[in-house]
Amino acid sequence: MERTREKSSYYAGFTLIELLVVVAIIGFLTSISMVILSDAREKSRDSRRFEDLRQIKNALELYSVDKSGLYPPGDTFIVLTDGNYIGAIPVDPLNKSVYSYSYQGTNFNGTACSSGLCSGYLLKAVLEQSEQEALGIDIDGTFAGIDCADPAFCIIP
Repeated sequence: MERTREKSSYYAGFTLIELLVVVAIIGFLTSISMVILSDAREKSRDSRRFEDLRQIKNALELYSVDKSGLYPPGDTFIVLTDGNYIGAIPVDPLNKSVYSYSYQGTNFNGTACSSGLCSGYLLKAVLEQSEQEALGIDIDGTFAGIDCADPAFCIIP
């Protein structure tokens, strides 16, 4: 009877191979979940960019109402904060220079408008995911001197 007890206490626990297999499986599952989570973060930041463009567009429309249907000239929309049309210019979720918001006032013929008040505008945000459905309804190509090729999301009024 003592002999059985010795034998069972000797075999209690896991072998090194079993522990290594479990650690490998946990590592594999963790790496898969990180890839999925990274994709979700990119989609979330792109959604934020869409919302930011909507806020800027609303502020531009308020500006236009006050200016008889015209928009600010040039390539900056900082005038929107001066006139209290928007509290602050939105900052890109990643805060990197590649992923930024662009504005360009435009003339009736779609060229850049650098002085006076403009008849239109172009808003641009560069997205992280080029598979976004919204990229099918935006402007592609070059407009008012701004490259709107995907993954850039460009809108006009």
